[in-house]
Amino acid sequence: MKTYKVHLKSTSPYSQAKAINELRPATETHEEFEKRNLRRRIHADQDGIVFIPPQSIKSAMCDIIGDDKGIAVGRLSLGIKADDVQGEWLCVPESGRRGDMKRVNKCFPVIPEWEGTVDVYVNEEFTKSDIYTAIQAAGKAIGIGRHRPAKNGYYGCFEVVSIEEQL
Repeated sequence: MKTYKVHLKSTSPYSQAKAINELRPATETHEEFEKRNLRRRIHADQDGIVFIPPQSIKSAMCDIIGDDKGIAVGRLSLGIKADDVQGEWLCVPESGRRGDMKRVNKCFPVIPEWEGTVDVYVNEEFTKSDIYTAIQAAGKAIGIGRHRPAKNGYYGCFEVVSIEEQL
């Protein structure tokens, strides 16, 4: 198995939308519930540092490659405190399903710019060029997070700054 250190940099804002498994109390408005739970939509470690889930980058790569065998991706820490992330208010379907006519205001975390290094683990058959091409294309055509290009959005795009094989 080969390991690559891949340095990525955003080319558009990144927004997360981690599910909140809590019912809104009847005494609370949708807006109050969203304000109270904004930080819970963020993927953060025990120290409150935001990270990009490994599956996000792996899935984007695999959509380009067409296969998910022989690829694993580490967690990409953004070095940003969850408490410093601002929210973006949108009027979206209450159910979260496209086409639902009942709409509510929801607040989603948005990170305007980010960069970081992620470990990518691949089988011996993959070359450095294969990995670079897959991640670069994934960053442009697929994206990560909420409102990414694969879902008709424009957030979550990124580019490869550098890639180094670890010996």
